[in-house]
Amino acid sequence: MHTIHPDDLRQKIKNKEKIMLLDVRNTDEVEQGFIEGAINIPLHILPLKFEEALPDTQAEIICYCESGGRSSRATQFLEEHGYTHVSNLYGGYMIYSLG
Repeated sequence: MHTIHPDDLRQKIKNKEKIMLLDVRNTDEVEQGFIEGAINIPLHILPLKFEEALPDTQAEIICYCESGGRSSRATQFLEEHGYTHVSNLYGGYMIYSLG
């Protein structure tokens, strides 16, 4: 599984690279803060929504949650379903938000 460091994600955002941010936290967590432009699909409903919400299996997708555990499972799930450019945000939103 590929991981991406928060600093590298910040650089991609700054450079306006074409990426999809997937926030797999629950709605109440997202209300506390999120990365601008992210779509929210809580991990427990990802299996029901991923094909509709993420139709391009070749897109660069960066998954994140609070600290990296759930997004790690989401990354693995997407890879198992044919997504080829998926990364897990190291340390999750907790670390990203500190920078």
